[in-house]
Amino acid sequence: MVADLRAEAAIEPEAPASKATRETQIIAIYGKGGIGKSFTLSNLSYMMASQGKRVLLIGCDPKSDTTSLLFEGRACPTIIETSTKKKLAGEEITVGDVCFKRDGVFAMELGGPEVGRGCGGRGIIHGFETLEKLGFHDWDFDYVLLDFLGDVVCGGFGLPIARDMCQKVIVVGSNDLQSLYVANNVCSAVDYFRKLGGNVGVAGLVINKDDGTGEAQAFAEAVGIPVLAAIPAHEDIRRKSANYEIVGKPDGEWGPLFAALAENAAKAPPVHAKPLTQDELLGLFKADATGANVWLEPATFEDMCGKDYAPKPSLEVIYDDA
Repeated sequence: MVADLRAEAAIEPEAPASKATRETQIIAIYGKGGIGKSFTLSNLSYMMASQGKRVLLIGCDPKSDTTSLLFEGRACPTIIETSTKKKLAGEEITVGDVCFKRDGVFAMELGGPEVGRGCGGRGIIHGFETLEKLGFHDWDFDYVLLDFLGDVVCGGFGLPIARDMCQKVIVVGSNDLQSLYVANNVCSAVDYFRKLGGNVGVAGLVINKDDGTGEAQAFAEAVGIPVLAAIPAHEDIRRKSANYEIVGKPDGEWGPLFAALAENAAKAPPVHAKPLTQDELLGLFKADATGANVWLEPATFEDMCGKDYAPKPSLEVIYDDA
């Protein structure tokens, strides 16, 4: 019997069955308000899901419009609003209260305070704290896409960059100075936190409403990031997106464009972009488009006082040099 027990003990046990875990890519997308981040992300997330990926889209814009195109214009209950209502009712918030899905895409909105009644950045922080309570770090996705305003510079909107909450950043811009100014600011923020020991990098630029003039392409080359996709300023895209219609479907006219964007967004490494100075940024555009031909003429005290200004005698006592 002792020999039998020893023989049984010598048998190596089978490895315990374990669930394969994904290495989730968390990508924060930044850009100027109105540049088309929501359009880009809704179609990108839809294409990724169509390719068999598990995708979570999180809107981090106080306007709560990131998921509107995905849900054909329907408003998505926000985490901040829902958690407030649940707290007042003495109830716990659940994933099903704030996360919704369509054709394989999981989506939610953080939301923000009412106009004039709070800080949008603090709303972002509160939203992520709620996500952690809901088990965010245990969720199993291939990609988590975060939509952030790039022209709001307070700390809450820089949270993913400052705290290494994402691996890389994608900026959305166009061939206009304001959107590239915002894109350059995002590159500056990434550069700043990398110098403090951060690990987030810039994966690239998505050019939206591309009219072929080339300023956005020149910007990407100047800061050292790739162009992940150039979405043309096409009437069909404009009309369909205005009607809350997804254009990034595999069998659609624009399917190959968003399939390429999905591949590029997934494979692009986080690089150390080199932000431009204001003069370098203006240099990407023609002088008549940026005011480069305008000179700054200093104002005088007489200008500030108006045409009726009469100089008053000074009462200052001036002594001759001894």
